[in-house]
Amino acid sequence: MDVIRLFALRWWKKQTIRDFLKWLNHKYPPAHRCSGEYIKEKKAGADCLARYANSSWWEWTAGSRPLFWRWPEKYREIIRDGVKLWIKGPLPEYRVLQRGEKYTSTRNAIKGKLSAVMAKGYLTQEEIKEDEE
Repeated sequence: MDVIRLFALRWWKKQTIRDFLKWLNHKYPPAHRCSGEYIKEKKAGADCLARYANSSWWEWTAGSRPLFWRWPEKYREIIRDGVKLWIKGPLPEYRVLQRGEKYTSTRNAIKGKLSAVMAKGYLTQEEIKEDEE
């Protein structure tokens, strides 16, 4: 059964790559391959394919991402870029640091959950820049 899974997974990954390249080449002829939209779609597609390439039969070890090119045209940009936040008014500006977790076991559990999410590329650790007023 493992051999069948291996070949099926390999076939699925190849078909997904071919499907994306066929869609991208059909949508953007060579003369239009310098546009900003082409670059956005190529980067997003590469991220999708990298996540799928690093998956196994049972687990998305590198995380997952929707294959936006397989969605209906009117939803593709939303699926590719994500849903914009609907926030009315200014965000709260609470500047006091959160206290550390008191119990070591809880702290380790939180670190484990966060590191798993960060390893899949859903979150990144970046420096927060203050807005200059």
